[in-house]
Amino acid sequence: MLKLGAHNFVMPTIVRKDQDPRFEKLGMVTNTPKRSVISETFDLINAWESLSTRPDATLFGANNKTKPTDIEQGQIQDTFFIASAASMALDSDYLKSLFKLKNETDTSQLSFRMHAVGNTYEIKIDDTVPVYKPVPTQSYFVMAEGVNNVMWGPLLEKGYARFIGTYERIAIGGVASEAVRAMTNFPGFLYKSDSVKDLWTVIDQALA
Repeated sequence: MLKLGAHNFVMPTIVRKDQDPRFEKLGMVTNTPKRSVISETFDLINAWESLSTRPDATLFGANNKTKPTDIEQGQIQDTFFIASAASMALDSDYLKSLFKLKNETDTSQLSFRMHAVGNTYEIKIDDTVPVYKPVPTQSYFVMAEGVNNVMWGPLLEKGYARFIGTYERIAIGGVASEAVRAMTNFPGFLYKSDSVKDLWTVIDQALA
């Protein structure tokens, strides 16, 4: 079991049912030049591992407070999602509210609250993620990595992959505002500027 601290989870609206929580769905990767790197990365995967079996694994960290440094990008190009998740980790209470656990001591079945076109969805998964095992006693993350055995990042990435269809869908890239909108139900905006000062103005206004 992943060790949990005290929390107050927000119960999501359930509008999607009959999902296979295991979700071992990487996607149909073709050998086109654009996806050759994805194919090579997915070829590394030779096992699915339950994160709760990792020694000293925790869901949100020893202090039950998420940090941007809890999550690192794996071998796929989903920087847009990793950056979005890391930024949301600054608001620990909200990030934790995305999670719904079967109970406080069982993380084998969990779900996330995600949003699209005005609807709220409960996305069910279990705590297994794809890994590379060169030998039975060693395993390495292929997708997002949970730093210091803090596992909300890999699980949230799996939930988002489940939400949009497959791991391949996030491996080919995306837009950070779309990931943030899915997790917060707030609109996202794109800004383009050659001026660093203008960009800081936009950031200051957003944080005001």
